[in-house]
Amino acid sequence: PTATPGGAAANSPSAAACVGTPPTAAGGAAASCPGLLAALTPTQRAELAAARETFEAAGGVLDAHADAFLLRFLRNHAFCAMKAAPQLRATAAWRNESGAARVRAEYAAGATLCEHEPYVRLLRMIGALVGHRTTADGDVLVIWHVGSFDSSSWLAGMTSAEWREVTLRVLEYGAWRADALSTATGSLVRVSFIIDYDGLALKHHDPRIVARILPVLRWPDAHYPEYLGVALLVNAPWMFARLWDLLSPALSYALQERINILRAADSPAAVAALAAAADLPRAYGGELDVMPADVRAAMGIDRLGSGELAQLFPGSGALGGYARLGVT
Repeated sequence: PTATPGGAAANSPSAAACVGTPPTAAGGAAASCPGLLAALTPTQRAELAAARETFEAAGGVLDAHADAFLLRFLRNHAFCAMKAAPQLRATAAWRNESGAARVRAEYAAGATLCEHEPYVRLLRMIGALVGHRTTADGDVLVIWHVGSFDSSSWLAGMTSAEWREVTLRVLEYGAWRADALSTATGSLVRVSFIIDYDGLALKHHDPRIVARILPVLRWPDAHYPEYLGVALLVNAPWMFARLWDLLSPALSYALQERINILRAADSPAAVAALAAAADLPRAYGGELDVMPADVRAAMGIDRLGSGELAQLFPGSGALGGYARLGVT
């Protein structure tokens, strides 16, 4: 991907687009989208019904946001249920085997990320904000500070199985939030990322880390179509090129096109174009010094005691203290 300041918003299919509208014609379409189905032609509705039948016949479990969930597969296959059928069947089986269907049901019932102990443990190893409000386009916003990643603690204190479960829960949380917002707004909402590489070091290139990460990097292409809106890889130092060479083969070219690699000098403008200052931590050009109450509630972070909060985001110059400042 080409590192261009502010280019991410242009490369991302806008979450404001009607689900039946091609991304190139999306501008200003939100006002004419009263609902997900209202945006579809009769032919597209028939394809959606066929996709539902295929997914359920394969044992797939659907919920109140089924239309948004299934439309992602159709958008990924030129709105043809027959072309989408192999991916639908494979995903139905995978969701049952991996526990993804169960995890989604937990979130639908009101569970939060911080109810999962390994996820809280991960927050003691890296700065991460999953579901930090939305972007200017309405996508669910996720922020990771990779440069703060305590890789030694992660390798020693989290098993590969726990890492897969944490990744699954993070993906499912984002997918469920995006589908719920899609149902509410009548627009297909995605998940967009700010991934901060300030502080990236040679320790983060450990082959053991790459071996753990590569398998889960393949999940979005295989089972989460139209999940990613855009990913801004900000403050990327020269050594990031080597890490990208190791990880990028796990991603399809279509997914790579939604990723923007940005030098430190170009990062602030791109972040400012992605999300409003009112929805960003001050470390990323925003107005927030403390994690706002709505984000805390969504993450379930207030269930943690002051001692646990004090251990979150260690060594993170960007997010250190963000979860606990102002907490008594």
